[in-house]
Amino acid sequence: MSLKALFFALAGCALLISGCGGPQHPVTYPVTGKVLLKGQPVAGASVVFVPQSGSERGATATSDADGSYKLTTYEHGDGARPGEYKIKVSKYEMKNEPAGTTDALLTLEAEEEGYDPSATEKIVDPKNELPGKYEDETRSGLVHTVVNQPTTFEISLD
Repeated sequence: MSLKALFFALAGCALLISGCGGPQHPVTYPVTGKVLLKGQPVAGASVVFVPQSGSERGATATSDADGSYKLTTYEHGDGARPGEYKIKVSKYEMKNEPAGTTDALLTLEAEEEGYDPSATEKIVDPKNELPGKYEDETRSGLVHTVVNQPTTFEISLD
């Protein structure tokens, strides 16, 4: 057997021993549901499941146009590890004020360089569009236990 053939044979054995499936993660179970505010679907809400045991990893999702969400822990849509979770939900959108509403201070140098504050949009600090208590898992009142099977959890906000 040539040295090259031996190399490829050993490399093949190494692949078989190590596995070909990529990184292995702990088992997760699908968790899906909807985010509703006063019965209406909320699109673009950030959902975070915060584990109650410090050893577990949290799970996150963003709700779709119809309010649906699918949790992710390691890979997109894989779910969450079994255990008790407190939940926080928020929805922040960056907004810009229209041109001409900035309160930027002009210096003489900026004016000379052609800076025109009326043509500049100003980014406004984001504001949570959902009731504030839901952005803190300790105040939200939302809890869910992930079990060893797929679960559905509807998040109803008032």
